[in-house]
Amino acid sequence: MQAIDWPFRAGEMLDAGALTSWELRRFYQAVYPGVWIPRGAELTPQLRACAAWLWSGREGVVAGLSASAMLGAKWIEPGEPAQLLHGNRRPPALLTVHTERLHPDEVTGTPIPTTKPTRTAFDRAALLEEKGWTVIRVSAGLLRDRRFLGRVASALRARGCRDAFVPIPWAHPARCR
Repeated sequence: MQAIDWPFRAGEMLDAGALTSWELRRFYQAVYPGVWIPRGAELTPQLRACAAWLWSGREGVVAGLSASAMLGAKWIEPGEPAQLLHGNRRPPALLTVHTERLHPDEVTGTPIPTTKPTRTAFDRAALLEEKGWTVIRVSAGLLRDRRFLGRVASALRARGCRDAFVPIPWAHPARCR
């Protein structure tokens, strides 16, 4: 048996002859249907995002908390479900799928497509809102993508967060106190 990079799609490894079905069942465990890792291996948020992308048939876009992890955030809990933008509305356990449309300039990443930091910030703000939090300000200096700021503001307002997005450099000083 040769060393295999993981997570991996079991069907691809079996077809390539990299391992047998006995080795697959003996030494590996399924994370998502068709996606496997070594038994007992620690699944970090980055690896869970990679596994989710493999589950999507390499067609999904990593988003939300998973995108934060892929972009370098260190405070994501390992047990959190992966988040993916994909057309399949029946995800397995520990995978959250959203079917929102993305603008082409909201995605980056090779080989794994991931939402850009600005889109990831929007997804995180929407998640916090669902949990009952109110996002009051987002610094335009932190986001750095001014083309996207207007879309973020209008989308958050459409979800009921009237004052959710006030870019600090553009805000009137009296409103920021």
